[in-house]
Amino acid sequence: MKILRIIARLNVGGPARHVTWLAGGLLEYGYSTVLVYGKVEANEESMEGLVLQQSIPSYCLSSLSRSIHPVKDLLVVWDLFGMMRKVQPDIIHTHTSKAGFCGRLAGAMYRLVTKKKIQIVHTYHGHTFHGYFSRFTHFVFLIIERFLADFCTDKIVTLSDRQKNEIMETYKVGKPEQHYIVPLGLNFNFTKELDRLALRNKFQVSKGEFVFAIVGRVAPIKNHRLFIEAAMIFMRTNPGKPVRFAIIGGGESKILDDLMGLEARIELGENLLFCGNQEEPAQIYGFMDCLVLTSVNEGTPLSILEAFAASVPVVSTAVGGVPDTLGEGVRGLLVEQNPSSVAQGMQEVFEKDNSSRTQLAREYVIQNFSLENLYSRIDGIYRSEL
Repeated sequence: MKILRIIARLNVGGPARHVTWLAGGLLEYGYSTVLVYGKVEANEESMEGLVLQQSIPSYCLSSLSRSIHPVKDLLVVWDLFGMMRKVQPDIIHTHTSKAGFCGRLAGAMYRLVTKKKIQIVHTYHGHTFHGYFSRFTHFVFLIIERFLADFCTDKIVTLSDRQKNEIMETYKVGKPEQHYIVPLGLNFNFTKELDRLALRNKFQVSKGEFVFAIVGRVAPIKNHRLFIEAAMIFMRTNPGKPVRFAIIGGGESKILDDLMGLEARIELGENLLFCGNQEEPAQIYGFMDCLVLTSVNEGTPLSILEAFAASVPVVSTAVGGVPDTLGEGVRGLLVEQNPSSVAQGMQEVFEKDNSSRTQLAREYVIQNFSLENLYSRIDGIYRSEL
């Protein structure tokens, strides 16, 4: 069966890895995939190399991008419709909000014009119903998503119980019979060769220094400012302690400049590291002693799953699917979205033995988030109506 898989862009992050792993892994299940993706923005780094490494049939659609533009987005819908006429897919599977909007509209057009029986599937890796735009814009997006679910979507995939309940019950998107929960899949091979020294040598961090790190693109939704404010509180409580705070990930230069304001420069100085994008998980999770996530909104963050696999303790705000992933605090520390609470969580990890939590977390992620589990669940969704 032919799958046309659509994602807005292959920027550094979990969704890009997810779609490329799916495209390659489902070959053994009898699916051929054409991956369509748009351009990354000027302030982002691309993960297009993942597609090239796996020799996945793919097409970069120049009209497709993350930015919203009503007129240009109609052109995207038309371009995707033309791609569907060319590929003649049995399944259209969209990922991320922009691709989900344009891809599902194009899919509905394709089904109407060709009279072909196809499945249209959409995966929510997160959602844009809060935390991104103004209240009015969020309301408009919600109306659009409800329309797409009712008239342009056969199946809706979410990453966790909490995310499904939030989308279906809180925001009233889709019917119960449309919803399926499929946890992310993860390649665990990197944990066999964790490299503790590569990034420490690169950024002149000694072996004895404790590293708190936040991993992800620098964008408002990730709330890096909260991470820095918590770091400042932590340092006031622990003056002179051998601790570093690392921001791993690229982003908008203006946001980076604002983060490293005068107050942070004075209080944190060399204790705060801007490490940019780093591509090797073995080096990233070997480098840190604790992962901190301060997002306003999340699905199931890949960084948390990777930290679990690497036996790195996690402190995170209780947003989206994170409480499910952390087992309501059993596998990691859940904190409120304020600097004092985040700093308190960091303090607990710094002072106490974290081995019981990290052991439970590693067992949990290996049992529930293997790539094989991902492939078989997606295969089951596709075949349930065949």
